Amino acid sequence: MGVLLLLGSFLLGYGIGSNQNPESIPDDELTPIEKCIQEKREKFGYPVVEYIRGTVYVVFIGGASNKEIVNLLNKYNLTQSDYSKDIYDIRVPENSEFQWICTLEEEPIVDYARIYLIGGIA
Repeated sequence: MGVLLLLGSFLLGYGIGSNQNPESIPDDELTPIEKCIQEKREKFGYPVVEYIRGTVYVVFIGGASNKEIVNLLNKYNLTQSDYSKDIYDIRVPENSEFQWICTLEEEPIVDYARIYLIGGIA
């Protein structure tokens, strides 16, 4: 899957070779990841909402093994900064949090992923 290459080329949700933000592209022209980023930004109130940059929290399904989680992190060259039970704080490049949420939520062992709002969890 070329997602890693694709993700490495995104900055604030911009696509490869694109100078447009997903919010300025008509919905029917968005790629699936651009559409997801747009939906997540709207859901969490971006750009008005203040959140912790460079970290997303990921909740894994109950049956996910530690080996599966480590393999997933290695697949995307990500690291964890903290965890408790099935919830992991995952370090991601700053300003790429929404694209990582969308990417990680496509993985079968991920229940959901969120940003950390300043003053609470989204």
